[in-house]
Amino acid sequence: MKKVVMAAVASLLVGTAAASDDDIKSKKPLETTLRDVVGCPEAYTRYPFELELLYHGPGSIYNPFYTAFVPSDFFNFSAWGVTANLWTRRGYEKDHPLFYVNRGRTAKAHETLLRMAPLTWFKASCVVRSTSGGKAWIEVLGIDTRDIRLHREDLQKLVRGHLLSQQGDHERAMMQYDSTNFAGMPRQFAGTCRYEIGQTAVAADMVAEAVR
Repeated sequence: MKKVVMAAVASLLVGTAAASDDDIKSKKPLETTLRDVVGCPEAYTRYPFELELLYHGPGSIYNPFYTAFVPSDFFNFSAWGVTANLWTRRGYEKDHPLFYVNRGRTAKAHETLLRMAPLTWFKASCVVRSTSGGKAWIEVLGIDTRDIRLHREDLQKLVRGHLLSQQGDHERAMMQYDSTNFAGMPRQFAGTCRYEIGQTAVAADMVAEAVR
């Protein structure tokens, strides 16, 4: 009897998801940020949106009781958004670990992620499939990547610059920042970095660098 009930529930869920998927495909994706989605996941449930993301790596977080994401069908990974302050410990540790891509239905996106190196930028079309625990459980429906990476050496320079600035050594911090390459980086991420650099330049009384 228990198996019959579970099968009926599963059938109902599958039917609902299929109808919703057709509805999702008919809507134009919103352009938003991961910060906004995580801040109010309910607003993005069953509605498509696009995110600029920085790939962190594969994960193993699944909750098949409250979500549709099971290891046999979905690949789990974590990523940062364009507003992440990666050069701070809090910003680096605060990636979003609840991204999922269907291994069969979106096989191309899955294969792309399997080949993707950490710290690679890509654009993802997404939808929030669940808000269990008040979190955004996000399914990735498609991926567009131009193979633009945030090189680890540049991230290390940003970290060292931030630490030196926090210690009051603003001039040495600027030396780290000046050699950092932002070419090809998403506009919002580059803007966040330049704001940090501008704050340090003002503290170092380097006016020309502050207004670049």
